[in-house]
Amino acid sequence: MEFLCCYTQSKVPLEVPLSVVVVGDPGCGKTSLIYRFSRGRLPQADEMATAANLDTDCLDIVHSHRQVKLTLFDTSGHEDDAKIRALAYNQSDVIILCFSVDSPKALNTVSSEWAREVTYLNPGKPFILVGTKNDLRQAASTVPNLETCYVSHREGKKTKRNIGASAFFEFSATDPDSVQMAKRIFGRAIREGLKSSWRI
Repeated sequence: MEFLCCYTQSKVPLEVPLSVVVVGDPGCGKTSLIYRFSRGRLPQADEMATAANLDTDCLDIVHSHRQVKLTLFDTSGHEDDAKIRALAYNQSDVIILCFSVDSPKALNTVSSEWAREVTYLNPGKPFILVGTKNDLRQAASTVPNLETCYVSHREGKKTKRNIGASAFFEFSATDPDSVQMAKRIFGRAIREGLKSSWRI
């Protein structure tokens, strides 16, 4: 199980700077994932607006007994903002690629567009695939024939293998355990970033 150790308010100089860039289609839940991890709550309307183009958040954390200065980049998924995303990619150590499980089209976009962008602009950098809004699929499972309109966990894992992602997770920002799951996702991202970094 992946997990994040704890937060720290220590004044000791931080040992490792690490940047995580979160990308995906507009409205797929990127900002909610980040807020559940960094603040333990859902974003408010004005905070969602701030994240519309590019937003950053900095945290001082402890991961595997190492102090990490973590920078999170919340990016826009609009095609017109590709240049802004490229700026974030330049500073990244690891990428989290999100898609919403309530849209099979979104999973196709992961393979045809997002994975290509991520691997082309970040050669050699690790990335993680996250299927968001999986609570909607769970709710649909009680309605005959409706569940087929959603991306299954199996399809998500298959796509993870096909695009070369380091891991696949599912996430729901409304789930009671969403904070712990967000910590697990980012904990894995941090681990992948540290593994691929010259700072080890």
